Amino acid sequence: RELLARYGDAAPDHPMTEVMRQGLTKLTNPRRRGGWRTRARD
Repeated sequence: RELLARYGDAAPDHPMTEVMRQGLTKLTNPRRRGGWRTRARD
């Protein structure tokens, strides 16, 4: 948040600015990725 507040307005079209903004949003449905344990069990 501090980096975005400090540098975000100076370079709004920089790719890292977009990455930092995306990092601040919360995932709607976080899930573990991959592996046999993530598969649905019957």
